[in-house]
Amino acid sequence: MHRMALALMGLAMAASGSAMAQTLPDRGERTCWGRAYTQSHLQAHPGQHIQQMILMLDYPAEFNQVNFQVRAVTVDDPYTQWLTDGGCHQDPGAANATCYVWCDGGGFELAAEAGGDSLLLLNHSFALSSCGEPMESEDDPDAFMRLDADAENETYRLYRLRPEMCGGE
Repeated sequence: MHRMALALMGLAMAASGSAMAQTLPDRGERTCWGRAYTQSHLQAHPGQHIQQMILMLDYPAEFNQVNFQVRAVTVDDPYTQWLTDGGCHQDPGAANATCYVWCDGGGFELAAEAGGDSLLLLNHSFALSSCGEPMESEDDPDAFMRLDADAENETYRLYRLRPEMCGGE
C-alpha cells in the first residue's frame, strides 16, 4: 500500500511538472515563435487585428533577463511591420511568464502548451510602433498603435519556429 501511494504521488508530480512547462529559454538560448493566421481563421474572428506575428525570446548569457521582440502585421495594413520589445520573467513554480514592453508600453503573459511546440500569448494590451518610426512620433496614428485585449485580440496561439526565422545571429 505504501509503495502504491508513493507511485501515485510520483505520477501526480510528473503530471503537474508537465502542466507547468518552461516558457522562457535557458540562459544563452534563443527561441522563436510565430504564426500566419489563415483566411478562414480571420473570417471566423472578424475583430482580430493581427494577421501575422513573430515572437523572439532571447536570454543572452551576459544578462540576467530574457528579452523579447514582437513583430506583427495587421489585417488592415499588410504592408507595415509593427514592432515592440521588452523583458520577460517567470517566477519559480509559476505557470506563465510575464512580459513588459519597455517605457510602460503594456504587456502580456506567455503560457506554454503541452508538448512544448506552441505557446499562448495572453494579451494585456501593449504598444507597437511601425518599423523605422521613432517612438517620439506616438501622436502620429500611422506610427503607433495599441493592441487592446478585447475578445478577438486577447489570446494568440504561436508555434515554435527555427531560431533563424526570427533573424539575428
